[in-house]
Amino acid sequence: MPNRNPRQADLYTAIKAEICSGQLLPGHRVDMAGLGNRYSASPSPVRNVLNRLVGEGLLEVHPNDGFYRPVVTEQVVREQYSWNRSIMLLALDSADTAPVQKPLPPLTITTEDAVAAIEQVFTAVAGLSDSRKTVDEMVASNDQLRALRRQKPATLFDRSGEVSAFTAAWSSGDITALRQEVLAYHDRRLAHISQIVAYAYQPTSGH
Repeated sequence: MPNRNPRQADLYTAIKAEICSGQLLPGHRVDMAGLGNRYSASPSPVRNVLNRLVGEGLLEVHPNDGFYRPVVTEQVVREQYSWNRSIMLLALDSADTAPVQKPLPPLTITTEDAVAAIEQVFTAVAGLSDSRKTVDEMVASNDQLRALRRQKPATLFDRSGEVSAFTAAWSSGDITALRQEVLAYHDRRLAHISQIVAYAYQPTSGH
């Protein structure tokens, strides 16, 4: 069905990008008036977008008190990274056990932003399953984790190096190597859950 309200779609994209950037810290209230002013939108379409983001798990609504970014806890972060890993392993298992083994398609990274690049890699891995549902789950998982990925500290994770390792494994066409990179990436995150949570409550560092 064609989009009959492109302005609403643009507003959704802009507000979602702002929420997922980590500018709004966990547990903090959304400034609806500020969003309306920034995007020249009236309260009703802004509220519609925020309700949609509640449905996606990116915000929560407090009755009579507005919209908030959910708090970040170690359990929540562990579950999010574990689910992200599971989606990727499921896709790799599907590709590895397919009746007809296909060469990996070209992997095109269209950004120098390491966080955006890793999301492109992860979505491409999910696509190896040939399942739209798996890709959709990865897109949603990327949305959930984006704010955390954009937090400090860069010293914990060599993001650019990780992108290079994934692209090298992909270029080799080696599913086993890709699986090893997936496990290593998530092992590093799961080993630093407490630091990730602590930094989630600090302003984004912009990398």
